[in-house]
Amino acid sequence: DPLKPKMVLLMIGTNNLGSSDPEAVAYGVWSIVDQIRRTHPETRVLVQGIFPKTTPKHTEKVAPTNALLAKLDDGK
Repeated sequence: DPLKPKMVLLMIGTNNLGSSDPEAVAYGVWSIVDQIRRTHPETRVLVQGIFPKTTPKHTEKVAPTNALLAKLDDGK
């Protein structure tokens, strides 16, 4: 891959919550972050949490999903 990005901003939205549980969404995001870190170890990855939503279908999933996504932090 000729690209050498300094940073990747990864955003997911409530459409990713659809019929999935928070763990499944977090695992999917983790898979993407892992791939970026393996192929571009020098690239910083910023994962943006899911914005709050007012629809009851998604509201109960946003906070637990964001809590799981926060664990992707590499400490840097």
